[in-house]
Amino acid sequence: MLGISIDPPIKSHEMAVKLNLPFQLLSDPDLKTINGFGVQDGKMARPSTFVVDRAGFIRWSYLGEDRADRPFNDTILSQLNQMN
Repeated sequence: MLGISIDPPIKSHEMAVKLNLPFQLLSDPDLKTINGFGVQDGKMARPSTFVVDRAGFIRWSYLGEDRADRPFNDTILSQLNQMN
C-alpha cells in the first residue's frame, strides 16, 4: 500500500509520521503520477483510491468529489479480498 501526495518529500514524511501511517507516503510535487492517473484538480489531486494487482492492472478505483469524499475501509478491503 502506498499514498501519494503533491507535497514535497519532507512534508509528506512529516505527515506520515504525524498520522502514524502504516504505509509509505510518496511525494509527487511535479504531478507526474497524479496526471498519469487523471486525478488532478487544479493544483491539487482529488482524493482517490486505486487497487492495482501485481501485474500493474487497475482492478478497482474510487475518485472522490471533494477532500472528504473517500471510500470506507471495508469497501477497499472487500476489493482487495476479491483479488485473492
